[in-house]
Amino acid sequence: MGLLEALAAAPDPARPGRAHLTVPNTWDFLAPSGGVLMSAALAVMREAVGDPSHRLVSAQCVFAAPILPGPATVDVSVLRRGRGATQVEGRMASEPGGADLVCLATFGAERSGFEVRGAAMPEVPHWRDCRVWPPRSRRFSFFERFEDRLALGHTLGEQGWSPGAPRYARWIRYLEPVRGADGGLDPLALPPIIDLMPPALIQALGPDAPPFFAPSLDLTVHVLEPTDREWLLVSGFGRWAGGGRASCEVEIWDEDGRLVAFGTQTMIVR
Repeated sequence: MGLLEALAAAPDPARPGRAHLTVPNTWDFLAPSGGVLMSAALAVMREAVGDPSHRLVSAQCVFAAPILPGPATVDVSVLRRGRGATQVEGRMASEPGGADLVCLATFGAERSGFEVRGAAMPEVPHWRDCRVWPPRSRRFSFFERFEDRLALGHTLGEQGWSPGAPRYARWIRYLEPVRGADGGLDPLALPPIIDLMPPALIQALGPDAPPFFAPSLDLTVHVLEPTDREWLLVSGFGRWAGGGRASCEVEIWDEDGRLVAFGTQTMIVR
């Protein structure tokens, strides 16, 4: 079952703006992926926008309490509806009316204007030339939904390397492509792979670092260039860690050198 099918929600006929879904247990890191939960909320928010010309531009999500597999609700409020942009709030919870996850998103129409391209794609091998991500590090059902290959850095448990800069990169593709109505990559496919920043920290900690868990406090996504490519490069950087927290960022590139998305995250490290 693909991502959007797994997250399908049904409107509540008795409560406008509310939808019900079942959070699956097949997209987990011990608990459901924060990026997957964000996509679930955004799917309901997009339905509330109701305008295909207004595509996802950006979203910010705060994770206030765990959402476990099982029933959940999403309550949506349209904050502003304009010709150029629609801004929406979504609240997702295991119990109706709660706010375990709060998401703010902007959906916008394409407009004419100048262009700036200030980022350069990392110089890493093409996905065909990269090794498959080591199976022993794939402990979570989330990764059963993808094929991925290590382009830069090392995996937790790998020996024979020294700590370095907190940067890593992986090529990744959905085994079941997540396509929009236009045949290109659906922007809702982006939060789950943007939420893959912790391996950047491993590069600075070294091969003898103990395993750690890094649940999200927040996640921010900026959707930039459209793409129809399946293979995407996740390029992560650990900007800071201390006091039991870490702040990381990530760029998503396609194999043609288009910057598809950019994301940031604050996480607890334990």
